[in-house]
Amino acid sequence: MMHQAEALERLICEAETALASQSVRTYRQWYSHWRRRGVRVNDLLDMTWVWRQSARTD
Repeated sequence: MMHQAEALERLICEAETALASQSVRTYRQWYSHWRRRGVRVNDLLDMTWVWRQSARTD
């Protein structure tokens, strides 16, 4: 069980890192890729919210 949680946490970190280099144009592809890899929708949406907020302040 712990191994599974650690693997999911690694996936989330990788997805978050990848999102930082995305544009609005490439977002859907990023989302689909990480959803297929097993990142939960809520985690992806949380990352998206933070990403959009930071894009507004740049």
